[in-house]
Amino acid sequence: MPRPADSRRPATAASHGAPRPPQPVRAGPPLDGTATVAVRPYVTAHEQRERRRELALATLGPGMPGPYWIHGLEVA
Repeated sequence: MPRPADSRRPATAASHGAPRPPQPVRAGPPLDGTATVAVRPYVTAHEQRERRRELALATLGPGMPGPYWIHGLEVA
C-alpha cells in the first residue's frame, strides 16, 4: 500500500533550484578621516579623573574624610 504524500515533509534541493551565490553586504559611504578627530584614551583620562573628584566633592562635601574609590579609582 503506498504512503500518502506528507505536506509537512521538508522540501528537497531539487524543488528549490540551484543555490544562489552570497550577495555582497551593502555598506554606506566610507568615513572621511579628515572630518573626525581621533582621541586616544590617555588624553581623556586626566579629565575623567578630575570629573570623578568633582562628583565626590559634590556628593560628600569638601570635608570628606580619607580617600574614596569611585569606578575603581582612588579619589582623594
